[in-house]
Amino acid sequence: MFESMLKSIKAEWKRAVSEKTILIVIIIIPILTGLFVGFEFEKGHMTGIPMAVADMDNSATSRMIVQQFRENETFHIKYETDDSDMLKKLMDESKVRVGLILPRGFEKDMKGSKSPTLLMLYDGSHISMSALAKIKATEILLTLRCGAAARMIAANTGNPYADALKLVQLVGYTNRTLYNPTGSFKFFLNPILVTAIVQTGIVLMASVAIRQEELEKKKRKKIGYALGKFFFYGLLGTVILVVNITVQYRFFGIPFRGNYSYAVILSVGFAFSVTAFGLMFSSFMRNKLFCTLINAVLFIPSPLVIGYTWPFISLPKGYRMVTPWLPLYHYADNVRNLFLNTLAKAHFEKDILWFLAFTAAMLCITFASTLITGRKAEAAEEDREKRTNGQTLELEGGIHA
Repeated sequence: MFESMLKSIKAEWKRAVSEKTILIVIIIIPILTGLFVGFEFEKGHMTGIPMAVADMDNSATSRMIVQQFRENETFHIKYETDDSDMLKKLMDESKVRVGLILPRGFEKDMKGSKSPTLLMLYDGSHISMSALAKIKATEILLTLRCGAAARMIAANTGNPYADALKLVQLVGYTNRTLYNPTGSFKFFLNPILVTAIVQTGIVLMASVAIRQEELEKKKRKKIGYALGKFFFYGLLGTVILVVNITVQYRFFGIPFRGNYSYAVILSVGFAFSVTAFGLMFSSFMRNKLFCTLINAVLFIPSPLVIGYTWPFISLPKGYRMVTPWLPLYHYADNVRNLFLNTLAKAHFEKDILWFLAFTAAMLCITFASTLITGRKAEAAEEDREKRTNGQTLELEGGIHA
């Protein structure tokens, strides 16, 4: 069996070199994707969100507020007008994504303690951009509101500004964002985007790896043949996953705070479990195009349904029942945690055991299927040989007669 497995590995390597498809899908595309994604999110956060301002008050206070937005790198004030309808038109034409409207009499109402209201507009068609803009605008406006209120109290009471500010801020608070304090998209997305590409490449190639015409050859060690495919794609996938992790933190500055050996172990478990799943389908389906389509439907959407980008607790109940059976569910969050956290091995042990159990189950089905297919083919071949021999004997008997 060992000799048959080695022959299967060598045959698959020769096929990869000659046909190039395997190398392109599993190696070249993921590496290029990793580089593209790394350069695309190089800053890690959005800057220069196009903004328009309708300052209909044109007072010292309104100009000061506009200046605060101008000095924040998140925003880029492209248009300034004194007409709110013009600002709305700019947003309708997607020339800006954020709008600020300061009404007439804004400064006068402030001084008269009438609590004037300014209006922020956000383009909700671009969720990530509008979400960031809301956070940054809220920070600016809350700071300005507290400062303005403190100055008014100090002017009316004669107390120092510092005492007035304490009065405004009856409850002081501080906050800290752990693990990804800058809110970097690069830290959040990069580790998993390339993994999804590698996963798809592995499962699609593995799903057509076991070829029925080869499996049906007499005297072929069926289990050794399947094991060769299993080790070839599992090892190849592991190497690319580890290379991706290394590239992300070595060349694109994503911090890696966990234990590197844990990342390697998780990558081995993930790559081999995906390979085993693809081989399982490949072992009993003759129509390779249909087999490829099934695996594509199952695995391509998996980054969206495992709770990586949209929290798992917010997924519909049906999704939460199904997605734990996908290998990526047990890999994605763990790898991100290794990049950004310093978690102990115990945190990953359940998922590593899951990979072992899942891989073993898929291999058992694969081996059973290959043995059944091989025995049926051998029985059919023996039956054909008997019929051929019988026809030959009848023909020889007729000649002698």
